[in-house]
Amino acid sequence: VKNIHPKVYKSKRKRLVTASALLVAASISVVIFVGIMVYNNDKSMVKEEPLVTEITRTTERGQKYSIVLSDGTKVRLNSESKLVFPQKFTGDKREVELVGEAFFDVARNEKMPFIVKTSRLNTEVLGTSFNIKAYSNQKTTVSVATGKVKVNAIDNGPKESVFLLPNQQVVYDPAASYLKKINIDLEKFIAWKDDVILFDEISFGEAAAILEKWYNVKITFEQPILSKCDILRSSYKNESLENVLKSLKFIQGIDFQFVNSKEVVISGDICKN
Repeated sequence: VKNIHPKVYKSKRKRLVTASALLVAASISVVIFVGIMVYNNDKSMVKEEPLVTEITRTTERGQKYSIVLSDGTKVRLNSESKLVFPQKFTGDKREVELVGEAFFDVARNEKMPFIVKTSRLNTEVLGTSFNIKAYSNQKTTVSVATGKVKVNAIDNGPKESVFLLPNQQVVYDPAASYLKKINIDLEKFIAWKDDVILFDEISFGEAAAILEKWYNVKITFEQPILSKCDILRSSYKNESLENVLKSLKFIQGIDFQFVNSKEVVISGDICKN
């Protein structure tokens, strides 16, 4: 009997150890499972910030485009221009990028300034309306219709800010690296947004450049001197190119000929005015 009992005792102990090990393993499995479930639930409750999608709108010669941004700001894009803007504004400011010309009617938001970035200037407002002209081969101008606008030069330009009020304009000449603030006849700079061509105190060459963008044509002068002639004040709303040229023929004493639908030659002897 004494030889049997120790064997029975060892067998029970072995079973107890095995059962304890299984119980511990099961407990660990339950803890891991519960942990995974809690992690997944917590992860599903976290709201991931959506990626900000950039939108680009471009216009070709002869085109204009109207845009309403997510904040309610209205933009009128002129010919041969590009505007880059987010699908939705986030953070503490509203930024867009412009190449070319556009008129902005900005929805007011004092907590999120509206900033228009061009290659040469940054224009900042809270809520106002203004025109920016920033073609690569021309001086950059900012013209204010309503409210107050802050303008800063970028890179090597002047570091001071210029503040503009209605009927004021800042001109930035990169060659001379200066910001010039002047009073203006605003209509001359924003008539285009209402589909009006307005000529006033510009040369025939400058007028021809406007017509080229407006009607997607090429205009040449039979005699280069004609491009230096001054244009008297005149305006045209939703007129065909032929009608505009007929008017200039009467006012300026020039003549014109359509070589084809995309090319016009201006001729004449001297400037009438």
